Amino acid sequence: MTNLKNGLDILLISPLPSPAGGIATWTEMYLKSELIRKQNVKVINTSVRGGRIYSFNNKKMLEEIKRNVSIYINLIKTLKKNKFDVVHLNTSCSTTGMIRDLLCARKIKKNGYKLILQCHCNIPSMLNNKFSTWIFKELINHTDTILVLNSDSNQYVKKVLKRESFIVSNFIDYKDINHSGLKYISDEIKTIIFVGHVNRSKGCNEIIEVSQSFPNINFRLIGNISDDYKNIDVPENVKLIGEVSKDNVLIEMKNADILLFPSHTEGFPLVVLEAMACGLPVIGTSVGAIPEMIEQKGGVLFDVGDVPAIIRAVNEIQDPSIRRQISKWNQNKIKSCYSTEVIIKKICDIYEGL
Repeated sequence: MTNLKNGLDILLISPLPSPAGGIATWTEMYLKSELIRKQNVKVINTSVRGGRIYSFNNKKMLEEIKRNVSIYINLIKTLKKNKFDVVHLNTSCSTTGMIRDLLCARKIKKNGYKLILQCHCNIPSMLNNKFSTWIFKELINHTDTILVLNSDSNQYVKKVLKRESFIVSNFIDYKDINHSGLKYISDEIKTIIFVGHVNRSKGCNEIIEVSQSFPNINFRLIGNISDDYKNIDVPENVKLIGEVSKDNVLIEMKNADILLFPSHTEGFPLVVLEAMACGLPVIGTSVGAIPEMIEQKGGVLFDVGDVPAIIRAVNEIQDPSIRRQISKWNQNKIKSCYSTEVIIKKICDIYEGL
């Protein structure tokens, strides 16, 4: 077996920016990590293009088919011209994406390569019909190793699909995000932020409702604004900021007092990691990996759609001494569990094990 120190030949099938997105951001950070730069990595880019970036409908179907055919042809050419020690395939677990992933997996295994499938989703919530479940089962049948984001996905794969999987969290470059050490904690909560797509499924309706109970707190919603929210009336203390650069997101986080993240479904949200690295207490839903991330000490958890629980959570951490304790715990958790060095080392150990 090729020794990791001498450099593995790795084929990574994954989206690259732009557009920016969860998996694309993961890919970018993965390729920049010190340990991966010592390997020989070739990437097949699966990013969406053109009109598919912000929407998907019947008119975009032909565009999507062409994109997936192009990815598959690129895979065939790449496998013919190169030899690899391992193939690492990132999937979003969407039904259309998994159909393409299954075709790719069959080709990869036909060529005799070891295949790692990394699922960047909360698997139980994505497999919501018989067809998507069947596609996923077929996909993992062609997979040597399965990587998942959270305990829910791990248990689903074990109990329902009768396979073992490794929990491999998302990660961030803590040193790149935090240059100033411990966060300054204000005496009063003045600003609560949300970062993500501004739409109903991210819980933005709940944020607007909660804001009415705290007229003296500014609520800043940062991210792509869906059409449903572009012309709505919001309270004076709510600002829909729109999309900003990553650097500006981090500035917003460092100037805020709380991250409110009421998303209805998640896998392993990078935005929560970034907020924790900045020392922000997190008020978030008990979905995906969020409970594993903040546990009982990094903020407050609540059930999806429970507005009264969000209001209680804000009141619970009004005391600056409580927020100071949470802030310090969050930064320590990121350094010890979710830094680039920790997670990439785990992934490379899995490569070498194959």
